[in-house]
Amino acid sequence: MILLIAACLTPKEVKRLAGFAKGLGLEVLLELHGENELEHICDETELIGINNRDLKTFEVNIGAEFNDGRKIPGDKIKIAESGISSVDDIMLFKENGFKGFLIGELFYERSRSYDCFCRICKHSPDHAAESGRFLREKFQQWSKSRTSNQRGHPQSHSRSESKFAASRCLRN
Repeated sequence: MILLIAACLTPKEVKRLAGFAKGLGLEVLLELHGENELEHICDETELIGINNRDLKTFEVNIGAEFNDGRKIPGDKIKIAESGISSVDDIMLFKENGFKGFLIGELFYERSRSYDCFCRICKHSPDHAAESGRFLREKFQQWSKSRTSNQRGHPQSHSRSESKFAASRCLRN
């Protein structure tokens, strides 16, 4: 998967890069931060992420009008990004048609990331058992590497890997 951030690309660049990535067999996630970036959506972008974090202030606003996803074309898969900290947040996004969730900071900041992850997945009625097994293994690996890193050893898994694992579990 490749992430294209609309804020640093023109619509023409998004179309070109997304087409190239798809030609390589990669999925493309186009990340939007505001209504002014809707013109970046194109046929080559199937996954549309709405980031709840303002790039300038880094403040998170889940309740912002744009973040409800109504302006995203119906044939696109909506992904909620940033600031998701509870099952209620996930359910709110699901009620508004979101099919995926990038959750990273919540797990990264919690000392018991795996337990937090399990609580969220337990409340997601449509997650598959296979995804749960895959993620259980990935989160155990990630948690061990995070513990090692806190003891001064190199970290082998990144924040982005934890976000990927969480989004895979909760995506329909």
